[in-house]
Amino acid sequence: MIIGLFTFLNIFQSYQTNKGLIHPSRTTKESYWAHFLSLNFNPNFDNLLLLDKGKIPSEELQNSANNYKATSTPMINFDSQKWVYTKNVEENMVYEIISDQEYSSVVQIPFGELSNTDEAICKVSAEVLTNQPINQNNKPILVTKMIHKKKAYSDKYMEIQPEILHTENTWQKVEMLNFIPTVRNPKDKFEFFVWKRGNEVLKIRNVQITIYTKTKPLN
Repeated sequence: MIIGLFTFLNIFQSYQTNKGLIHPSRTTKESYWAHFLSLNFNPNFDNLLLLDKGKIPSEELQNSANNYKATSTPMINFDSQKWVYTKNVEENMVYEIISDQEYSSVVQIPFGELSNTDEAICKVSAEVLTNQPINQNNKPILVTKMIHKKKAYSDKYMEIQPEILHTENTWQKVEMLNFIPTVRNPKDKFEFFVWKRGNEVLKIRNVQITIYTKTKPLN
């Protein structure tokens, strides 16, 4: 009897999967129960699934902005040329990467202080300014990583385009958007730094991290 029930459930759920009522890779507890033993499509089904991290994050936010809640960190600025992550810091303090310096110092924040879920999108934003035109072959790069037991995973890179940087001595805002990877441990650290690459002086201010998490959908 029990074997027969499980056999029926297995066949029925295979049929549901073929009909798109069970997702083969993004199923959650909520999406599973929304269609349990049912062939009627739940109109909220897509919002119950895990994030589709194969999409472009900016397009996901643009197309589904109402489904996300944004939480931003305090500004990350500096003290004696080292990044400071604190709530007691003024805006518009400038971090300067001098001409013979290749990398900025590194910001590390325990992931658990940023978010309680890795089903989210991370945005790193900053204002940048340089003292001279940038060589197309040596564009500065924003870098983010996750650190687990002193080893990096999920490295992400974004080039800062020269036309953005050198615009008549005007501060320009840059943004880097990525899906948060599967976090191995809440104590893992989110890491951010700038790889300057060229010999220009690069100034940075008002670095901020914003986490976009899905709002809990109505069943």
